[in-house]
Amino acid sequence: MTEPAITIFGAHWCPDCRRSRQFLGEHQIPYRWVDIEEDATAEAFVLTANRGKRIVPTIVFADRSLLPAPSNAALADKLGLRMKAERSHYDLVVAGGGVSSLLEAEGAKAAGAGAQLTAYFCVSRARMILRGLFNEQKTEAKTSDESGGSLLLWQES
Repeated sequence: MTEPAITIFGAHWCPDCRRSRQFLGEHQIPYRWVDIEEDATAEAFVLTANRGKRIVPTIVFADRSLLPAPSNAALADKLGLRMKAERSHYDLVVAGGGVSSLLEAEGAKAAGAGAQLTAYFCVSRARMILRGLFNEQKTEAKTSDESGGSLLLWQES
C-alpha cells in the first residue's frame, strides 16, 4: 500500500482537525493522521513549520507545501476541487445516486424535461451505472472531481 500524499498533524480534541479529516473523508481523499500529543517529533515539526506556534491541524501535501488550520474552502482550492456549480440554473437536478434517482432522471429526460438535462449525483458509486445508462444515449459525462469525490455532473451534449 502506498503512503497517502497528505499528512494531517493534529490533536484528537481539536474541532478543526475533526472538520479537516471529515472533509477529506467525504471527498474520499486518503490522508495520514499524526497525533502531535502522542508523537514528540511530530509536535516539534508543527512548532518549526509554524514559527513556534502550535497550530493544528497543520496539513502537509505531497509537494511539501503546508496549510495551517485551513478552512474547507482553502482545502478544496489546494486540492483543485470545484465546490460551486458551473451554471446559475439547471433544467433538472436529481440528488442521490441510487437506482430510483437514476430512473427518475431518465424518466424526466424521456418526458422532455428541457433542452439540456443535467443531474447531480452525490454518490460516487453511481458512476458505473450512469455511464452504462447514458452512454447508450450518446451523452457526454463530465466529472467535477476525478479523485472519487462527491459531485458528478452529467450533461446531455
